[in-house]
Amino acid sequence: MKLTLHKNATTTITTRQIIKKSFLSAFVLAKKYGISQTTALDGKTLKALPKNKRTKKIHVFDIICQKNKIEHRIFQERFADPLYE
Repeated sequence: MKLTLHKNATTTITTRQIIKKSFLSAFVLAKKYGISQTTALDGKTLKALPKNKRTKKIHVFDIICQKNKIEHRIFQERFADPLYE
């Protein structure tokens, strides 16, 4: 597979098929080869809203680790409560 090392990188068809199957592989390829996340996910990072109502892009890492972040936040709130001290 041939990948160029700039943000407008081109990928082969095989690489694009792998990227479409998994968000994690898209994130790894974006970090490893310098592919922009929009190119890696082919526009899947945007919220499913009309173009004039889009608020912001969602980072790929947030999509992957959303459940872990919620659990981490609950853990922090629980131990920040003075009743638990």
